[in-house]
Order: sequence, then C-alpha cells, then structure tokens
Amino acid sequence: MADAETHLERAERHVQEGAQRIAELRSKIAELDYHGHTKAAALARQLLHTLEETQKLAIEHLRIELEMHPRKEN
Repeated sequence: MADAETHLERAERHVQEGAQRIAELRSKIAELDYHGHTKAAALARQLLHTLEETQKLAIEHLRIELEMHPRKEN
C-alpha cells in the first residue's frame, strides 16, 4: 500500500501533534506541581524542554516544505 501522505502533509501533522503533546505535558506539569510532586515536575520540565526544541525543528521542517511546495490558490 502506497503512502498517500505527502511530505508537506506529514510536516504539518508533526507540528500539530507536537503542539498537542506540549500542551498535554504542560497540563501534567501543572498537576504535578499542584500535588507537590516537585521531583517528577522537574523531570517533566526537562522533557518539556526537549519537546519544545523538537517542535522548533518540526516548524523549521514545515517552513522548508512550504517553500518547496507552495500551496496553490483556488
């Protein structure tokens, strides 16, 4: 079965999924803080930093894909 998803669509999906993961992790960190789980929250913040850096790369990849494959206006 051929992959119907284009490089541009995949890049867009990665940015969307990354944003969702970051939002969910921020919520979890707030919950950990609220319940006094400071060590777990600190570890989660390290993970959040990694996800945010990865998101920057995904956004840059999307920018490149958009330059290579500009959207056609209807």
